Parts: sequence; structure tokens; C-alpha cells
Amino acid sequence: MIEVDKDTIAAFASLFRGRTDSHGAVEMCVYEPVTLGHYEKHLKGEVNLGIYFVLDDSTCHFAAID
Repeated sequence: MIEVDKDTIAAFASLFRGRTDSHGAVEMCVYEPVTLGHYEKHLKGEVNLGIYFVLDDSTCHFAAID
């Protein structure tokens, strides 16, 4: 099992932050708050995580091309 320390999870969540009231998943949109636990599971390879990066005020903290 992959171990990820709390500081790495917090740094990743801070860098790739977006809306906090919902987050994406491969199958659907999940209308619940995104937590550090979601980032941790993603970094461990346990789940896919999509972040809506356009905030309610139409600004964003990052953009990515995949």
C-alpha cells in the first residue's frame, strides 16, 4: 500500500483547490464537500478525483490540460 504523509496531501489540495461544495468522479458529479481524505485516496491511487476548478465567482486557482 502506498503511504502519503499529511503535509503532501495538504500541499496537493492547496495547489489544486477549487470549489469546496462538490467534486467530480469518473462516473458522476458528487454533490458533497471535497475533503483532504478525497485527496489522500487519490494520491494513494485508490480513487479518481475530479476538481471543479472554476469557482462560484468565475475565478480559478489553476488550470490543467490533460
